[in-house]
Amino acid sequence: KLLLALPKGGLAILNGDDSQARKMNQGVKAKSVFYGTNPKDDFYAKKIKVDFQGTSFVLVCQPGKEKQELKMTTGLVGRHFVQACLAATAVGLNQGLTIGQIQKALAKIRPLPGRLSLEKGPKGTILLNDFLRANPASTLAGLQTLTDLPTGGKRVAVLGEMGELGDSAQKEHQKVGQKVADLGIDFFLGIGPLQKLAIQQALKSGMKKEQVFWASDVVVATKILKKILKKGDLFYLKGSRLRHLERILLLLEGKKVGCRVVSCRFYHHCESCSYLLSGL
Repeated sequence: KLLLALPKGGLAILNGDDSQARKMNQGVKAKSVFYGTNPKDDFYAKKIKVDFQGTSFVLVCQPGKEKQELKMTTGLVGRHFVQACLAATAVGLNQGLTIGQIQKALAKIRPLPGRLSLEKGPKGTILLNDFLRANPASTLAGLQTLTDLPTGGKRVAVLGEMGELGDSAQKEHQKVGQKVADLGIDFFLGIGPLQKLAIQQALKSGMKKEQVFWASDVVVATKILKKILKKGDLFYLKGSRLRHLERILLLLEGKKVGCRVVSCRFYHHCESCSYLLSGL
């Protein structure tokens, strides 16, 4: 309805990789611009590369007759961020920004702590820290990022439960287990009852028993990690906010944690919580 309400002189900027978004274009009076990874799109990305500096790609701009190819970089880590960069570029150019201004702005962006941020991890590891939120789309994107990043060590995925999924919770956790196996991740540690389903699916999909681990809570998970994490490993931490997987990092740092609750009712950070030592 929003697109249909646009006047003839308006502009609709749509994700060309999304079949539903392409259908939205039908009957729209305004000019439509598409972005994505298809060479037919007005703004598309190719040669996408993810490394420890962020994400880079070649932007092909062809909204008119002229075609430009430009190197773009962002401090955000993950190929899925390219879509947002493309959309921002289309909006910026429409609002009068130069491509140079857009390039500089995107290059300055950095991830927020706990939102796919790269940090110094425990035991000489590199931590891909994504513990603040988890839904199916962001979890799959994070696992892809774990695989895309270069490493001489092992790739270790530590996943807590995804919350607020209702009747689809079991199915979505199974999809995560399938993805872990498909990507060839070296070790998979799942925490909480729903992640047991992901573990089972990963085993069905070809992972070996010595590659997968299940933990009932963060304390058990930490004991497992102390055994499998080695210097140089790439360690991905992901879970819904109320699963509070940051307790694993506190434990690995040698701090005392008595709270073993799987799903908490508090949103604040554990380090400042009065229940950290005693538990709920």
